[in-house]
Amino acid sequence: MDHIYFSEDGLLRDEGPIPEYAYTMMICVDSYRDGMAFGRIRTYLFEEEFHFCTLDQIVFVLDEILDRAGIVCRETRMRTELRPQKKKGVWLQEDEEFEQFIRDEARERQETFYGRDGMAVKAGDVANFHVRIVSRLHSSMQGVISRQRGANIETMPFRSALELLYLISNTLEKL
Repeated sequence: MDHIYFSEDGLLRDEGPIPEYAYTMMICVDSYRDGMAFGRIRTYLFEEEFHFCTLDQIVFVLDEILDRAGIVCRETRMRTELRPQKKKGVWLQEDEEFEQFIRDEARERQETFYGRDGMAVKAGDVANFHVRIVSRLHSSMQGVISRQRGANIETMPFRSALELLYLISNTLEKL
């Protein structure tokens, strides 16, 4: 599988703890039938592959990768359980809680496991996508996704995790 990566402005930035190419992840779809996608996600940051068995699981896996790597941090803590509302109105995270969350997120950043050309990725049997998450705002994720089709590279920005899933799903439906 060809290595494609997204840079902010076309300039290579390999300095720092995490080179810019390492923010791009590969989604390899090995099978797709009746709306069910099976495959794996590869990243320069970790040696292991991350597997998914449904389209929505792609979002959870991407989220886990970003959390483990300590990159593209959230602007708010994700709510993971239902609980009684503290006050009338909208529940807000306390300032001290959020500051601690940001400190914990930034404490340990993952070093890059693979170099720019060091990661061998077996192409997916059905489709391959390259994705870069550039932000995680409003309890979602925003970024860019691309797919190589012959000599052409089709690229589309997405504004939410749901839109990312629609782009992948619609592409897979057309294959």
